[in-house]
Amino acid sequence: MSLPDQNTRSIFFVFIPVLIFALVLQIIRLPESIDVNRPNIIILVLIFFGRINPKRINVEFAWLVGLILDLLTGAPLGINAFLLATQIYLITSQFKRFPQYAVWQQSFIICMVNVVVNVIGYWFEHIIGQGTYDLNVWIPSVVLGVLWPIVYFLLLIACRSFSVPVNNEKSD
Repeated sequence: MSLPDQNTRSIFFVFIPVLIFALVLQIIRLPESIDVNRPNIIILVLIFFGRINPKRINVEFAWLVGLILDLLTGAPLGINAFLLATQIYLITSQFKRFPQYAVWQQSFIICMVNVVVNVIGYWFEHIIGQGTYDLNVWIPSVVLGVLWPIVYFLLLIACRSFSVPVNNEKSD
């Protein structure tokens, strides 16, 4: 049995401030042209921390964060919770070797999973009568895929700066 290093901190030491920052980014007002194409940065934060500690940051945690996002944005209760939890579930269950993939491959997977889940969420919103007719499903997902390497390396630097253990690292 190995004892934990005295200089390491809990994952929540970095996760909670980053999650609050991502929630603020999600609810701030932006010009209409940018707001329509706004990527969901929260899913990138959940994927990163779920990737380094899948026991703590999992589907249930993503569901709770989604409920908080629903309450903050005024979305129908459960829509964002469903979208976040589904994306985390698909990435953790269908892509078992996700942490071993190169960052550009992870970007592609995140982009494709986001497109599929956003189409399902768009369909659910139309069923309950809350959806708007918007054909723009691709651009936020592509922007999310492009942002993944940036967010990944920034969060990796933050975790290393605050001595948060990062498992399954692959040097690229």
